[in-house]
Amino acid sequence: MISNNWEENGFIGPIKALTEKEILPITNEVRNIISNSKDFLQLRNKHLYSKLIQELCLNEIIINAVKDLMGSNLILWRTQIFKVNKNQGFGWHQDQYRTLLSEPTKHISLQIALTKSTEDNCVFFIPGSHKMNSSELNEAGLYLEENCQLNIPQYYRSFKSSIKPVKMILEPGEFFIFHPSTLHASFDRRKEHCKAPKTVNQGSFLPVGRLWNRTVGVFNSLNFQSSPRLGVAMRITVPEVKVLPTAFEKTLPRIDKCVLLHGSNENGVNELDSWSVNDKTRVNEQSLIEVG
Repeated sequence: MISNNWEENGFIGPIKALTEKEILPITNEVRNIISNSKDFLQLRNKHLYSKLIQELCLNEIIINAVKDLMGSNLILWRTQIFKVNKNQGFGWHQDQYRTLLSEPTKHISLQIALTKSTEDNCVFFIPGSHKMNSSELNEAGLYLEENCQLNIPQYYRSFKSSIKPVKMILEPGEFFIFHPSTLHASFDRRKEHCKAPKTVNQGSFLPVGRLWNRTVGVFNSLNFQSSPRLGVAMRITVPEVKVLPTAFEKTLPRIDKCVLLHGSNENGVNELDSWSVNDKTRVNEQSLIEVG
């Protein structure tokens, strides 16, 4: 059933890994981490520094679901803590990390809910988009952003698009998994026209696009938002895929590496770290000089 849904939709979930009572200590730990972090990058790879987040990543139900899709030898190359408010987050994109992985479509993304998600702050997907080529995406009203700000493919959805996204609303302790080519978003980036000139910042001059951007900004600044969604994302690949140095450069001077999530590192091409949290105070002295 899991593999059938995966092939058809490009995502599976919700799947229950922990009860709300079991997830609570991890949620409290994450809240503490967020309160002591200055930006998004400081919320990355906390599985190397928190025993509770390590235990979450090593949850048997999570690992078994991933094994069904990728086999028994698994490498965890990144985790990311998310805090997402109402109508906030990323627009349509694919998790194809072309500058971070030697094979950007040979990995999966997984998100575990620490708090309940809602209609306003959940992740949503376009079923079957992982199998669509560029022409098919265009026919569905989905257009590649010409000037992507991130190193992943980003898209706009036309107001004329008839495609219906699926909302992934989770309870605490539930998770979902998705293919790197599956289009997903935290809010629906839409425009009246989706093919702006390459030299123009899309959405900056088109009336509907500008109105939408302003509306999102207003929603993000209001005080009556619903409670933020907290979650932990996992990025998982197999030993033969090289995780490039660029995957860790933004966490320097802290030295982060991949860890073995399950099985063996047979044919592995990555330098692995241990799961111990006791020696994670190491930093790259040369990087300290460069950064400082």
